Amino acid sequence: MAKVVMGIGTSHSPMLAIPGEFWAAYSQGDSRNRELLTVKGETLTYDEHVARAAGKHEGQQTLEHFEKQYANTQHGIRELRDTLRQVNPDVMVLFGDDQDEILFDDNHPAIAIYGGAEIPQLARPVPDDAPEWRKMIGRGYGHDTRMLQSDPKLARYLTESLTDNGFDIAFFTKYKEQYGGTIGPSGYVNWVRTTKERPQGYGHAYGFVSERLMEDHKIPMVQINLNTCYPPNQPSPRRAFELGRAVKQALESYDSDLRVAVAGSGGLSHFMVDEELDRQMLNAFVEHDAEMLCNIPYERMNSATSEGRNWIAAAGAAWELNAEVLAYEAVRRTPAGSGGGWGFVRWLP
Repeated sequence: MAKVVMGIGTSHSPMLAIPGEFWAAYSQGDSRNRELLTVKGETLTYDEHVARAAGKHEGQQTLEHFEKQYANTQHGIRELRDTLRQVNPDVMVLFGDDQDEILFDDNHPAIAIYGGAEIPQLARPVPDDAPEWRKMIGRGYGHDTRMLQSDPKLARYLTESLTDNGFDIAFFTKYKEQYGGTIGPSGYVNWVRTTKERPQGYGHAYGFVSERLMEDHKIPMVQINLNTCYPPNQPSPRRAFELGRAVKQALESYDSDLRVAVAGSGGLSHFMVDEELDRQMLNAFVEHDAEMLCNIPYERMNSATSEGRNWIAAAGAAWELNAEVLAYEAVRRTPAGSGGGWGFVRWLP
């Protein structure tokens, strides 16, 4: 049987690729963000969030504070990278999500497994005249174009086992050479998001793990994509946990002695910081509190905070291991309280 030997929970924000001195410049885009949700699921404009905050987040946007937060997040990334190299698993089963990269309204499954033998990594195009910090962000998700290895046999087995276990799994073995599409309007995404047709490679959730945690020591990845972000078919937090448990069960019945790392990529809260929820989730991982994870209200798991479902699935698969919080920063990069809760957790025996 295959054995889960390590678990990973990692944020993957573009901010993690640029030092704190550039965070103020990056934050200027928040005023145009249309997915700034309250903890009750209400969509407000940036200015409305500033008014509601009434100054309580001011003073957190200093260069000194940003640099300290950046240093701590980089510590978390290095710890995960070094632990991954020390454990040296044979394969990684990675729970990630898609944000208008490979899945659109023409076909947007709740759960999709990639079963091809190779995974296309495409260097992100950045204009030559773009500021250096934007180029750094692009390199943070894959600095070159190459093919990475998957494990098609394991991917197919997981698909078959999960299907037998009551999960409806979409399965695909090819990325399209050129593809684009739209998302919405649906639910809190009450407008149309459009991605122009372009070459298609793996999404950012997988690119961050490959580039920042694996670096030059690539191991095969089995990609399990959860539709965390877009209504109406987001898996519930409970379903995400059940999926992780079912993956663990499938691995234990797999006719192989593979040593497996499971990982959840994304989150925690953003684009508005929900520090209370972040800390509750981190504590639940450490304390093995499945009920807390399974009963998170839907309205607190929308927008990009929804990526916490990837962590919950990974936690379910690594539940018999022990979680350790390596770093967490509630980065309120604007007076509105927008930004993110960037966290890093490892599960080990």
